[in-house]
Amino acid sequence: GDVEDLNRRNKEAANAANSERISTYRTYRAEQTFAVTRGKWYYEVELLTSGRMLIGWGHASKLDSFYPLGTDSNGYAFDGLNARRFHHNVSDGFGKQWSKNDIVGCMIDLHDKTISFSLNGELMLDNLGNEAAFDNLELDDIGFVPALTSFSGQKARLNFGQDVNTLKYFTSCGL
Repeated sequence: GDVEDLNRRNKEAANAANSERISTYRTYRAEQTFAVTRGKWYYEVELLTSGRMLIGWGHASKLDSFYPLGTDSNGYAFDGLNARRFHHNVSDGFGKQWSKNDIVGCMIDLHDKTISFSLNGELMLDNLGNEAAFDNLELDDIGFVPALTSFSGQKARLNFGQDVNTLKYFTSCGL
């Protein structure tokens, strides 16, 4: 029974780690059928709570939704609670802190290979004053999808612009 006992304990540890992960955060992404490969795209996230979320874009086929967005090389995220950006598990100061009811705009420009973010229509800048949060995106035929990681107790309303008139800051972002 030593091997069985070890297997049982490993399984219990894995289940505990998994339930802890699920209780602290969840990562969501659009289906691959919604992936974009060319052009400029924009969506909005209305914050119904002011806590921690990672909002942005992920590579449609390689994004690992088991981890927070921006943990690996396939995700690009803005964390407005801490005013930071995340990619490849590296983060630095970016933009401004958000509040409840703010609107985060998420833009991807697949011609310029950039991702940028706005807060209530104002473009976020990095510490050097650059508008692009991320640049030199690696493009392929599969493309990128909207993605976000929501931490415990957070709520948001996503607007992918099926009706462009419902986007609050579409025009102010120069699109």
